[in-house]
Amino acid sequence: MNDGTKAPSQPEHRAVITPAELVAQSDITQRLKEVGATDADLEELRFSKFNPGLPFSMWAVAGPERLERLLTQNSGLCKAYCAYRWLILNDPPSSPNKEAAWNYLNQVLGAPIFDLGIKTRDNQQKRAQKHRAAVGNDGERLNQIIGALLSKPEYREMQAKVLWPHFGSALDDHGLGPREVAASGDIRNAAYTYEFRDRRRRISFGGFANIVSKLRKKSS
Repeated sequence: MNDGTKAPSQPEHRAVITPAELVAQSDITQRLKEVGATDADLEELRFSKFNPGLPFSMWAVAGPERLERLLTQNSGLCKAYCAYRWLILNDPPSSPNKEAAWNYLNQVLGAPIFDLGIKTRDNQQKRAQKHRAAVGNDGERLNQIIGALLSKPEYREMQAKVLWPHFGSALDDHGLGPREVAASGDIRNAAYTYEFRDRRRRISFGGFANIVSKLRKKSS
């Protein structure tokens, strides 16, 4: 599988995380390591029926014989790991399989995780080139950011819980420095904090879902 790693740019303050590093540092990678998987094991996990022309549900995961126990006892995590690696390293174009892979990840992990929506980040340079977007009376409102997200064809039919990590990425793209608040396994407890001038504000998943619902009703 082509790892799709891009050469990092030269940020002003800190190194840009490459796609390979993002996979290595992800929550799903750590979960597999907690059940005994090594870096060498993870490197050998592959889709045995990887074919973008076939439905994602038919993409089976395989590995060498020594990984039989890992694959048997943690099949969902192993498939989710391979799906995450494909999404991050290959950055495939929008497709039913891409959406199915994100949905599968969310189902297996129990709640969307912010770093699933983050690929190679060169946003430090972007922020240096533009002023931070202000969310408030005289700046860009959250519903404008969410409305722009909903206007994209690949997101129009997504449920709010699936859109949640993409919303975090959109906040980041707007230079708002989002930070995810731990959801404790329940997305209803999830939230992002973001920069507002000289302080940080917070939006809960419930607030986000309400805005999504209102905007969709307004456009229907």
